[in-house]
Amino acid sequence: MLLTKKQKSFWDRNGYLHLAGILPREYIVELLKSIDILQKKYEVIDSDKPFQIGLDRKFIVADDPIFKDLIDCKYSFPFILEVMGSYIQLCMSHALIRPAKNDFEGFVHTDGGQSMQSISLNTRSKPLQIKIQYFLTDVDLKFSGNFIYKPGSHKIPFPVYDKDRHQKTRNMHQLLAKAGDIAIFTNALWHGATKNTSNKDRKSLIYGYNQMFLRPYDYHIAPENLLKTCTKRQRHLLGDLGTLKPQAHYYAPQDQVTIMEGIDDVLDK
Repeated sequence: MLLTKKQKSFWDRNGYLHLAGILPREYIVELLKSIDILQKKYEVIDSDKPFQIGLDRKFIVADDPIFKDLIDCKYSFPFILEVMGSYIQLCMSHALIRPAKNDFEGFVHTDGGQSMQSISLNTRSKPLQIKIQYFLTDVDLKFSGNFIYKPGSHKIPFPVYDKDRHQKTRNMHQLLAKAGDIAIFTNALWHGATKNTSNKDRKSLIYGYNQMFLRPYDYHIAPENLLKTCTKRQRHLLGDLGTLKPQAHYYAPQDQVTIMEGIDDVLDK
């Protein structure tokens, strides 16, 4: 068990965890190199919609091997398994840059759309979905594009989207994080991001994991040219369970747990 009783209790009560210093500095440097390449290719620098300014690149696991290997990164994946269990898949991988001095005002939401907004789980059960945010730059001052959240809100039904989505940001907590920190949070947590009034861009990566009977966000079927570079565990996390049976995503193979726990990580080409 990686999480202490205190951390597990905190997760149950609040719906998120902030874990400091998870990624080593040399790994952050390599991730920054790769996100900077994406920025040069895909950055939006002019739009009448402020939330579109910057970088919001989806399905980045297909863009660079370092992003593919972050699917089951040794520094963070064990925490995901402990929170979610072994019957999971990757549902999204995003690279996000919130540029400095941007007019984006931020907003509050929950994940999973209207369907999961209407579903309330016992907090002692496994979550339907979690996200993990990797902070690659410091956001240790307020209004630096910070992750925002309302502790315990995963137990409260989220209201229908309305015109005060941006106003809700005023009553949210701002997470102060350093490069290398991670935040793990459940889909039902009310969360979002602040405006970035600082002098530096906020760079982060967000990976999402579903229970395996749910659909992924930013891909339908992972391309074969990606899958052939993956380990068995990565293939399973990308939805390739080695069978075409319709019920495959409801009933996992017998080796699912050992594969997720890293016991069988032979390259499957």
